[in-house]
Amino acid sequence: MAKEPLEINQQIGLLSGGEKIKVQIIKLLLQEPSLIILDEPTNDLDLRTLIWLEEFIKDFKGGVIFVSHDETLLENTANAIIHLEQLKRKQKAKTVFASCTYRQYLEKRSLYIDRQNKLSAKEQKERQKKQEILRRLHSRVEFELNQAVRSPTVGRLLAKKMRNIKAQEKRLEKNKPTEKIESEEAINIFFDPVEKIPPKKRVIEFVSIGMSIGERELCENVEFSLYGPEKVVIIGDNGVGKTTLIYKLLKVLSYTPGIIVAYMPQNYNELLAENYTPTQYLSAMMGQEKETITKIHQYLGACK
Repeated sequence: MAKEPLEINQQIGLLSGGEKIKVQIIKLLLQEPSLIILDEPTNDLDLRTLIWLEEFIKDFKGGVIFVSHDETLLENTANAIIHLEQLKRKQKAKTVFASCTYRQYLEKRSLYIDRQNKLSAKEQKERQKKQEILRRLHSRVEFELNQAVRSPTVGRLLAKKMRNIKAQEKRLEKNKPTEKIESEEAINIFFDPVEKIPPKKRVIEFVSIGMSIGERELCENVEFSLYGPEKVVIIGDNGVGKTTLIYKLLKVLSYTPGIIVAYMPQNYNELLAENYTPTQYLSAMMGQEKETITKIHQYLGACK
């Protein structure tokens, strides 16, 4: 699975998130299943294990049902798609099953949506045109009926014509145009503009950071600086100390004046209060002021 084996004598609670997933995969293999169900299996996996998982899914002789947001994994492994959607502000559910690859599904879906929406626009335009014609006829015949009070024969002919117009209006109302295909709403969140950090400004500097768990050394002499808007990624196999290094950096930064650090953990339960509503949780962190509550509601509303 990886370059280095798992620490077989280490407690599971001390394993990294990726190592825990590997233990789960080994458990599945030992059961010799005919069907495997995986719920977002790529979470916390290192690149080496991701490649292994991809090959495992492709080569497995039984069936596999899995949930994933990893498009590379989907493209390289899936040969059938179940697509669940929540439309119209999550008030309408839609499910599609397709026996094809993920890439083929995306292409077919795009062509279908484009074709349906063009047909919908054409039919809607024709419908509006017919509605306008009937509206004018309705108004004209109604006016003529009011003028034909002294002529019963003309009145009967106009009344018959009005019934015909109303019948056409009802038929047009029943014959709805092709419905425009809706897709899941995007999450639109816009933050207030912030002042850019000059590219040459040194934001943080770390010198000779070392870490270990018990007698196991994770890293030594880690030295680096972050300038301006640099984006630094920490890579490496599971268990080498990436999350531990993050904790170390957070501890150091908490004592560094002039730096505001926002942190999103690997395990959201570390920070989220599950017995709170989103509004209660965010307002407890950011304040109870009316302006803050309004902004929280705006951001939450954009996520529907």
